[in-house]
Amino acid sequence: RFGETYGGLAVVDAMRGKRESAEKLVRKALMLDKQSYSAWFAKSLLLSQSDPKKSEEIIQGLLEKPIEQNGKTLQETLSAYFAKRAENESHHNDDNKTIH
Repeated sequence: RFGETYGGLAVVDAMRGKRESAEKLVRKALMLDKQSYSAWFAKSLLLSQSDPKKSEEIIQGLLEKPIEQNGKTLQETLSAYFAKRAENESHHNDDNKTIH
């Protein structure tokens, strides 16, 4: 799982504008784990200026890739998370209304 660690560091460097460092970290991460989500995300950040189409393709691929044992994709997992969160907030707001 060290690929994800290096990938995460690459994301941070990419977001800070440290392109050369981010590129090195992406290479290291993908050498350790060719499927590293964070490394591919960092790569998409690095490509966002020079090749936005390729950057978007990487993001779309990450969203469509199964991440759970049950085959759910990142997009499905995030959608379920945010739906559950909205439901919980709605119930919380309903509880506050009945207390007052």
